[in-house]
Amino acid sequence: MRGPQDANVYYAKGPVVLYTLRDYLGADTLDAALARFMQRFRSGPPYPLASDLIDELRAATPLDRQYLLTDLLDTITFWQNSTESAVARQRPDGRYDVTLTMQVGKVRADSAGHMTDVAMDNDLIDIGVLGNDGRFLYLQKHAMHSGTNVVTVTVDGAPAQAGIDPMYKLINGAVYQNVVTVTPAD
Repeated sequence: MRGPQDANVYYAKGPVVLYTLRDYLGADTLDAALARFMQRFRSGPPYPLASDLIDELRAATPLDRQYLLTDLLDTITFWQNSTESAVARQRPDGRYDVTLTMQVGKVRADSAGHMTDVAMDNDLIDIGVLGNDGRFLYLQKHAMHSGTNVVTVTVDGAPAQAGIDPMYKLINGAVYQNVVTVTPAD
């Protein structure tokens, strides 16, 4: 096993997965699933397995988000998201249109570490635009597909940075490519 310089060694996966599920499913849904799991196994034998927890989470997850459980819990999945550019154009009303060009993809590793591309078709991923104070002017999920994605959003304040998965909820070996400095349109 390689050391900290290896971006594919990810020791803090558990908290990231729970944080991501909380965001994608909603805190109430996740809390209810965890409470049902705890209630089911509270008195001892049989003791729960990881698959029991995954089954409970799967039962609470809408069909259109089941892919998240596969990506986060069933397989070793890495997202390969990067923002190539973010260009802002000020509108006559003082607001800004920010156009982001992003490369989006994900891969799965097998037990030997071989990576295989996984097609993405309408996977939901956060797109964010931050102001000069570091606060989000915009943070919403957008349906993404494998390859190049171009999204334009409108914000009320001057944008400073923008990108895909700006809160790093998806396990990505190169998170430093997620967010870029916004440039003004020519």
